[in-house]
Amino acid sequence: MNTNLKKKITMKTSQLKFLCISGAAVLGFAATASAQDSSLSPPRPVGTSVGLLGANYAGAEFGYTHQVNGGPKVLRDYGFVYNTPLPEGLDFNFNYDYLTGSAKGVTAKQQLAVVGLTGYRSLGWGKAFLQGNVGWAWDRVGTKRENGFAYSVKTGIEFQLAPKFVLTPYVSYEDAPKVHAQEWNYGVQGNYRFTKEWSTSLGAKMDEHHNLRYAAGVNYHF
Repeated sequence: MNTNLKKKITMKTSQLKFLCISGAAVLGFAATASAQDSSLSPPRPVGTSVGLLGANYAGAEFGYTHQVNGGPKVLRDYGFVYNTPLPEGLDFNFNYDYLTGSAKGVTAKQQLAVVGLTGYRSLGWGKAFLQGNVGWAWDRVGTKRENGFAYSVKTGIEFQLAPKFVLTPYVSYEDAPKVHAQEWNYGVQGNYRFTKEWSTSLGAKMDEHHNLRYAAGVNYHF
């Protein structure tokens, strides 16, 4: 086997192990903190959270990415997300994203559709989670087209900082081998529930190449 290929496989395996260990550590911390919190005060009733974990909702999002590594320098994307709770502590989610940009007369477009499960642990002040997604990616740059299997793993904590506001820092790994798209992302998202049915979100993330993405969205809660 080619030495460079061995290094890449080893690196990816190490990255995925690190993310899985991080997720397990987060959920373990959540379980410990939850046990300690329950000994100090009565547990909150299910459904009091105003966050997105454990909620039944559909949402739309607009994103703007400034690339510092390669072109196009500006990318815009439009997304749709659907989330529904399963048994307590587990959610099903569907995400679709359409991304586009152009440079020197060449247009780049990418579509990504994934489904996944999110396991989380409720705390008195927030929820720790670990999410896994699988799906398909389509990529077009000029006349060149590629598509293939895609997956991602994400972990973080949804902190409830106010009666109507949550803040979620996270880390994720995304890979679509056939379209040569793989990266680590580090981000944060805030969500504000301004009515029982509606919430709005703002977020930012940076990938390992220091490209920055900003996003704004609106969600309807069923």
